[in-house]
Amino acid sequence: MAFTIPSDLKNIVLHWWKIIDQPEINVDELYNFIAFDLFLAPLEKTKKIVQQAIHLEYLSENKESESISLSDELQQEFLTWQEKGILKAKTMAAALAQSWRPPIDITPSMTYQALLSDLVDVSVLEKAGKIRSSAVSLDLVAFDDKIEGIVKSKDDGGISQSYRFKIDVKARSISHSCPEYNSLRKSQKQFCIHIARIFMKLFVKDSEKTIELLRNIVYQKSLWFFE
Repeated sequence: MAFTIPSDLKNIVLHWWKIIDQPEINVDELYNFIAFDLFLAPLEKTKKIVQQAIHLEYLSENKESESISLSDELQQEFLTWQEKGILKAKTMAAALAQSWRPPIDITPSMTYQALLSDLVDVSVLEKAGKIRSSAVSLDLVAFDDKIEGIVKSKDDGGISQSYRFKIDVKARSISHSCPEYNSLRKSQKQFCIHIARIFMKLFVKDSEKTIELLRNIVYQKSLWFFE
């Protein structure tokens, strides 16, 4: 879904706070709230919008505590709104969404795609979709503990290879033996084609638990180890 920053960004920031309804919020929580709870923009675009609001001094950033709050001017407007009781904070989400697009039903598939897009490049996702389901062996699937198995794929020379993977949910770690993952993706905390294909298969197996796992990884990426 395309999202264009409206000209009244100042008013939009104020609307966010009518929903958040707290003095300050962790910067990562703010990004995730806008991108994945309100579904207003992809995560990277959300970050640009928030940074623009900081640049225009609609928001204040405390880099030491990694928190975001309203500017003094908008804080006064927010307090005035609270005093007048114009709208209840928890009803603003629907009004905010309707101001930019027609109401839509958020399906599990849409949530899955939104979360996955933060971990997988478009080109990687296209290649992952070409890997056959039979090439992914899920030896252990315990969403609250560990997910392990093997992915069979061809290397750049066309030679068939088998790559092991392990997702340790409790330890918050993802380990995988393919060269692309180890040379590039893990340092970026991104999925390679094999890990992406694994999550495609997991979503078919149990969509709800796969979304829960993806949300865990995306929301708390700084706590996850890509090994």
